[in-house]
Amino acid sequence: MTDFKIITADEFDVSNITATEPKKKNDRLQSILLYNGSPFYLESELGRAPFGVKSFDGGEKTDYSLNISLTQGGNLANNLSKLDEYMIDFGVENSKPIFKQKYTPAQREVVRAMYTASIKQSEDGDYPPRIAPKIQKKSQTDLTPGLLFYHSEEEEVEIETFDQLEKLIPKGAKVKAIISLRPWFVSGRFGITMTVQQLLVPKVTGGKPTTYAFGNKTGILSTKVSATDSIKELEKNVVQEQPDEDQEDQEGTDAVSVEDSDNEKDDQDEEEEEEKKPQKVVRTPTSAPVQPAVSKTTKVSRPTPIRK
Repeated sequence: MTDFKIITADEFDVSNITATEPKKKNDRLQSILLYNGSPFYLESELGRAPFGVKSFDGGEKTDYSLNISLTQGGNLANNLSKLDEYMIDFGVENSKPIFKQKYTPAQREVVRAMYTASIKQSEDGDYPPRIAPKIQKKSQTDLTPGLLFYHSEEEEVEIETFDQLEKLIPKGAKVKAIISLRPWFVSGRFGITMTVQQLLVPKVTGGKPTTYAFGNKTGILSTKVSATDSIKELEKNVVQEQPDEDQEDQEGTDAVSVEDSDNEKDDQDEEEEEEKKPQKVVRTPTSAPVQPAVSKTTKVSRPTPIRK
């Protein structure tokens, strides 16, 4: 069995990334991204989902994605920007099989124009950078969401429909994701497809999310609940956060611009991801999980007012 690595947002370093030479398979050009020579999955930071789960009607099928805002100037955002630059250089180097035309380093900007960036950033910097990984169906015949969903290390939620998933991730929810990355090449364009494999959505109580260190897992689940029960609890207890200014209105139309080439690459992605997708990604910690320190609140008595 292939040993898949889980690379956290803090440790992600694009200098460890290599892309295999693009080769034809079933009349499609394919390549794989490796981390230190091995297949890997990327664990995102805990970010905000400004639009919740977005659906797009592609005619005969509906596609879904999840925007996740990243920390401006953070390690993940910076290295994903560097990954885009790496892929543009990769496009120049492999321009003949990708574009059927040889480009030189002096024509790098021409290749950039044919590349779809994996990280979206506002030109004026008013909004945080974001990624828009896709959420796939389990298969062409099983239309349920193809991911694992957790509220915490101890609680997994069984998702049966995309409607349930949309309710469990309202606008502004805090999310962390384990994502696969894979290059795509379609009709003279190329980019990286990001696909959600697992989601951590901490429950919200009184406006404050309770979560655990996503990378510090025991791999033992003590509770599994249905999505219906989880949605009922969410609707009863959740205090939804207001979106930052008018981000949804201003960016909603291009919230998932990675779908620029959705229709062409979806079929390729769905076939290939099924081969590589792990059913459960579990890491065994080298030491016992560190329990968070419990802060104690000291009750302070108020002085009795002096009556005149």
